[in-house]
Amino acid sequence: PAEVTRRYLGEMQAPAAQPLAASASAGSALCGQGKIVSVTARSGERQGNELSLLAGEETLEVTVRFRFDAALPMPCVAFGIETEAGVAVSSGSSVADGVMPRALAAGEGEAVLRFPQLPLAQGRYRLSVFLGCERALHVYDQALYCVEFQVVHGGKVQGVCLLPRCWNDDASRVFVR
Repeated sequence: PAEVTRRYLGEMQAPAAQPLAASASAGSALCGQGKIVSVTARSGERQGNELSLLAGEETLEVTVRFRFDAALPMPCVAFGIETEAGVAVSSGSSVADGVMPRALAAGEGEAVLRFPQLPLAQGRYRLSVFLGCERALHVYDQALYCVEFQVVHGGKVQGVCLLPRCWNDDASRVFVR
């Protein structure tokens, strides 16, 4: 316990974290830790950290690359989506979904998260990514609001999501727009 406390206090007094792009340099020691190396978002052929998507039609894909102490188990990746106003919309993790990120090399991994036919209503949203221990109890690193996206919709719907629905017991016609 004394060693853990000493390390914790040392980290608390360390200089502020570096920006996302520089958070895990090639020579950095990751003793007992993990670092997000990059977060890349895409929809179809468009790529970037600011995207525009058609509600219920386009897929949002987020690739998270990370490094971790190879002596540790494979970390988990978690996400949170919120509106521009800060209202939580959804969250999840590889642990909760029973999925393991893929190993790229010793101490390096990647998780690709897809939201098929993104069922969000029109609005501006932001996504944050978290890298945590294999049980999602301890957070190693975070990339807050690393992806911002706008969802556009031609219809007149209210709320934050487009729920799949059927009318008049006709299960053969499911509407999501």
